[in-house]
Amino acid sequence: MYIEEWLDNLPYIDFKKTSTLLAEATALTNDQDIKPAARLELVELYGQPYQYYIDSQIKAGAQHTLQSIETAREQIRVLKKIASNLARACRLSAEETLKRKTLWKQPKPPLANFLFSLNYLSHVLIFSYLEYSPAPRGVWKEINYIYNLAESLQQANTTITVPEAFANINLRTISGVYKRIVMASLADPHHLPYGAIWEIYEQLND
Repeated sequence: MYIEEWLDNLPYIDFKKTSTLLAEATALTNDQDIKPAARLELVELYGQPYQYYIDSQIKAGAQHTLQSIETAREQIRVLKKIASNLARACRLSAEETLKRKTLWKQPKPPLANFLFSLNYLSHVLIFSYLEYSPAPRGVWKEINYIYNLAESLQQANTTITVPEAFANINLRTISGVYKRIVMASLADPHHLPYGAIWEIYEQLND
């Protein structure tokens, strides 16, 4: 697959260049007419370098010196864009799946797609807290929409099987991910020391 080759050849040591390319690619992909399953496969592919940068740049940087905080903020800014794009891709895949009626029955609710979208939306929120900025407009609306939809389908507490690419998501129910977001937000993140909110968010991932 061309995307896999392209991702393999990105200069990952150059965070600024690679993360900018990922942000552009994920945004452009969302504008394409793609089958739901293929769109989710692309999310899995894009999600791997995104998670690599989360682990190597954000989690490892919880104890930034004052000199490096500005660099960290630049990293957070672009990773927030990627997370937002990936959340939208998951939501698009879910909506496109729901539209695909068969002659025999309605499609099953794409719970995994919604779970992944919720997970990326939670990252968008955490990145905003790390910036000490307000949540982006519409993020909480989207989070509540997914949770309320799952509740209306009586699927909020259903355990969801996830592919290996999403193995970092320990909470496998929509209600679990939703509660994690809410609890992290109740920790008064704008008044915590720099990086502390990510540590709290990680501790809630069980």
